[in-house]
Amino acid sequence: IVFTFPNAQGELSVRVTVNGTETEITTLPYSGIEIPTTPTPGAAITDITGDQGTVNVTGVTAGNTILIYSDANEVLATGTANANGEAVLTFTFPNAQGELSVRVTVNGTETEITTLPYSGIEIPTTPTPGAAITDITGDQGTVNITGVAAGEVVKVYDADNNVLGTAVAGSNGSAQ
Repeated sequence: IVFTFPNAQGELSVRVTVNGTETEITTLPYSGIEIPTTPTPGAAITDITGDQGTVNVTGVTAGNTILIYSDANEVLATGTANANGEAVLTFTFPNAQGELSVRVTVNGTETEITTLPYSGIEIPTTPTPGAAITDITGDQGTVNITGVAAGEVVKVYDADNNVLGTAVAGSNGSAQ
């Protein structure tokens, strides 16, 4: 029979029911047994870089699903607790100030572990794509593109929708 100790010391009464009559078999004292405490779940914002943050969660059961919600109840990140009952979740801050709700799902029930207020997060602005014609030599020119994401394909078309040139944006968000 698996049970949870009701307190740090005392005794257990073991009983059997035979033909509707309950009879005590024995009493088992358990004073002096060290009963481990169940860890209390906790969470903290540990790293902030620009609009990205990391939340470390501790004290949950291995395999539990951990979720981070915004003030608007939008899921910002989801993860699973490792064998040590810990999870590390990286997310994007939805705005410069507010609070995060860190929740754990156990047996299909979602429970809040804690709320983590934050303020003053510097959220970088998304660059606006731009283009300019440069280096005109005879009938040739160069179009410089800025403010696009690395790896994006940029094409230049003429008035008849013919592709005149193609480039892939570099790591600095520019292309020629």
